Amino acid sequence: MYQYNRIRLPEDHAEPFTRSIDPRQIWGTFAALFGLLDTERVIISHGPIEADVPAGNHLERFSMAPTARPKEFAPLSGEGLYVLRTFNVLEPHVEEFVELSQSAWQTFEGDKDFVAGPKGLFRPATLANGLVPMLLVTWYDGLASWERSRTPDDNARENFLRRRVLTESTSAIAARLVEL
Repeated sequence: MYQYNRIRLPEDHAEPFTRSIDPRQIWGTFAALFGLLDTERVIISHGPIEADVPAGNHLERFSMAPTARPKEFAPLSGEGLYVLRTFNVLEPHVEEFVELSQSAWQTFEGDKDFVAGPKGLFRPATLANGLVPMLLVTWYDGLASWERSRTPDDNARENFLRRRVLTESTSAIAARLVEL
């Protein structure tokens, strides 16, 4: 089980409560390019983090399970753009959503026009308003690759279009990977 943690850093950007987090359990710590305040971080951990987060600084937290990826826990590494995209999907469509994603990735990852790789597709333990907020974390070598990936090959495009039909709403955060 993984945990999504969105936190606000103290005003002085000192991170005393993050010192108590075991770095070996961190899958990724993300700082915003857009979609978050520059004083916020998203920490995705393997299991719950035991940090003494001051009241009001823990903005969002929920448990989630990996679906198609990651298969094994291995901390993320590498510079580039990470897009954390939430797709709100009705529960009966979750499995099809995962299957469409996996099928699209077969050609999406090898596309010669851009460099990208889906790193994680998670499903939360609880529903939000009857919807399953699926979290997809995708790495790109930069914004130019992200832009070019908007027009993938026909196989990926067809699967992404079918996936869009299953999606009630979506939102995204563009971020970079940072140290804790």
